[in-house]
Amino acid sequence: MGALADSADSDVMSTTPMLSTVRNLVILSFYNFASTFCAAGNIMFLWYFGGFGLSYVYLNLVGLISTVFTTFVQIAVGYYGDKLNTRFGRRKPLVVAGNILSVLCTFILAFPPSTDQNSMFGWTVIFATLLYSSFIISGNPYGSWLIESTNGPDDYRRIATIASPLGTILGAIAGLAISDLFSHPLYCVINLVLLAVSTALLVTFIPNPQNREVEKQPDIIPSLRTCMRSKEFKVRPKLLFFHYRSFIYFYFYYIFILTIL
Repeated sequence: MGALADSADSDVMSTTPMLSTVRNLVILSFYNFASTFCAAGNIMFLWYFGGFGLSYVYLNLVGLISTVFTTFVQIAVGYYGDKLNTRFGRRKPLVVAGNILSVLCTFILAFPPSTDQNSMFGWTVIFATLLYSSFIISGNPYGSWLIESTNGPDDYRRIATIASPLGTILGAIAGLAISDLFSHPLYCVINLVLLAVSTALLVTFIPNPQNREVEKQPDIIPSLRTCMRSKEFKVRPKLLFFHYRSFIYFYFYYIFILTIL
């Protein structure tokens, strides 16, 4: 039986075209660049600290609340994403929906309705949490999309060693630089154009075949209870929270160096 299963998997992979062509590597690199540009631009939350005057305590609370909430979002996206069945595939609708939500939240966060501390805190909690959720809604299915669409480990390895690091590194640098050098509205427009073009190319040219049947999954509530009992689930919010704080500290250090120079 094991040999038959291996043979069936080999037949599936042999009929799947190579994903790591030059054209596809360029498209995937560009998409990684655009999505990381948006994520790195989250430094926009420091506009609330430096530009809008939001308390540093409130800013950390935003990070904590959004981190806890998005931990549950990851479970829901993974669970329902594997069950999704549309004529566009399982992954493409979630990637597109996540990127649309990301662009909308970026624009909304750039224009707080009030400079009152409590009002601004409530506004930031809601839309920052939705923004972080949008990264999961698009990012997790995107990773599964690549795994399902590649022709075996070697094909996936080329993408993981070329497109992913190249686009991610350049996107992070560009996102940090542009969000710091340009105004909030201009950053939002650039973010919109990059995500719209890269997502359109991704959906149009990158295939998403469903190579394997998904095993029957337990109900969402038992799955959630199982995750909450695990050590990884308990540790993850803490790690993300400290990662968020380290990002803020890095920015302050960056501004301090620029001031000295």
